[in-house]
Amino acid sequence: MLTNLAQADLFAPPEVAKPLPPGSAVAAIAPPRPPAPQNTLHKQWLCLHLAQLPLEVFPHFEPDDAVVVTQAAGPRVLVACVSPAVADQGVQAGMTASAAQGLVPGLQLCPRDERAEQRRLHWLARWASRFSSWVSVEPPNTLYLEVAGSARLFGDARELQRSLRAGLGAHGHSAQSAVAHTPRGALWLALHNTDAHPCIDKPEHLPGAISALPTAVLDLPPQRAHRLTRAGLRTLGDLLRMPRDGLARRYGQNLLQQLDQALGKAPQALPAFAPPQRFTANVDLPLPSAAVPRILPAAEHGLKQLCEHLRAHDRAVDRYICLLFHEGRPATRCAVGLRTASRSLPRLLQLLGEHLERQALPAEVVGLRIEALKLLPLAVNNRDWITPPGDDDWLATVERWQARLGDDAVRRLGTHADHRPERASTVNATDAGCWPQSLRPLYLLPKPSPLQVHNNLPIYGGPLTRLHGPERIEQGWWDGTDISRDYYILRDTRGARLWAYQDRRRLGWWLQGVFA
Repeated sequence: MLTNLAQADLFAPPEVAKPLPPGSAVAAIAPPRPPAPQNTLHKQWLCLHLAQLPLEVFPHFEPDDAVVVTQAAGPRVLVACVSPAVADQGVQAGMTASAAQGLVPGLQLCPRDERAEQRRLHWLARWASRFSSWVSVEPPNTLYLEVAGSARLFGDARELQRSLRAGLGAHGHSAQSAVAHTPRGALWLALHNTDAHPCIDKPEHLPGAISALPTAVLDLPPQRAHRLTRAGLRTLGDLLRMPRDGLARRYGQNLLQQLDQALGKAPQALPAFAPPQRFTANVDLPLPSAAVPRILPAAEHGLKQLCEHLRAHDRAVDRYICLLFHEGRPATRCAVGLRTASRSLPRLLQLLGEHLERQALPAEVVGLRIEALKLLPLAVNNRDWITPPGDDDWLATVERWQARLGDDAVRRLGTHADHRPERASTVNATDAGCWPQSLRPLYLLPKPSPLQVHNNLPIYGGPLTRLHGPERIEQGWWDGTDISRDYYILRDTRGARLWAYQDRRRLGWWLQGVFA
């Protein structure tokens, strides 16, 4: 079963073509036309109705359990959701809890947790985003996916429908599903055909498919639905054969609007699900433990969900937090940082293991939470497609060193905002900056060495050949170490490249660096 997970979380209107300036020949012959409205019948909507969601949010629920979900309605407690085991014994949603217990002795009553249902529905919407670019959530238990644009990746609508239902089953959920060219039509077909899971391939087949549905699928007040039954209008086909004006006068304009939306004659607004730019997942340990080998499998389950969410939204993380919960004690916080943003599960898990080995736990861990408070765009580096990357990636090595030894124990050569070579580098930075674009050697002498001069030219074991220069550096008047130098790249008789400068104030030459 799925553990209780907290929620983790697109289209711009088309630009209207600007008309040509008045008086132009083209404008007089063919005036600009406004853009045509979007035809909803060119889309395919897959509806997933999770009728058992109030029961499935409980971690230990099984379909064979004699359990119902109850909800307070004024002074009475009513049954909101029924497990399949007790549905066969006559228990139905809407009856009182005492009546249900009278039918099934030993019936277990669970109060409804609407917040857990909302978190789970949003989590499933995140999961379904990998199958469609447009997912819409309709509380309390319905998801819509636009699947016309997903055919090239996942097959036709029937194949995608089977894949989604199989994926939901793997996560411990059952769903009534249907595919139609309108969202409301798909919902009605899913509500009525609990086991058939219909798929309407062509728009012209939709009126015939919904005509046989009962009027109970309409979203109407109970009194108005009872009036339809008393009038002998038991199916949607009966309503479609009635005069529209008479239906609107007797039963309200809302009924006609629902029928038109189901047939594609009226638009139906479905907002796209937009997950927040953060991720949170809670995982419970099977048994309390303070051993890292027993904590890591639970952490891997949470990190796997994080990586799936990152892949679905083309994101990455450079930092995440693992909170370890204890019984009766404050949570232990473990922050994991990466040198570069990534969504690789082995990399994230390995770094967490290194941190946990150094973490002192005050008590046994009963659960944990994976939090990524900032999701970053993924920057994919070019890779050699012939030779696969090995395990000696220097960034990964630095990450492991920092995880084992601490951030302050690992230093690297960095740059300082100063043009003077002896002040332009530092070894106290944990992040390397950008090196200057000028030609400078990596190796500098501890102290510039004076060069001999012959005929106003420097010599170093022989005459030197100028390759590049001069590069003038004048800086330092504000701190008492002012310099004025002309730097040159020189080559000696053995082919070595030297970095030397002519001091414009002391009138001499000095060697300061050697190129590799």
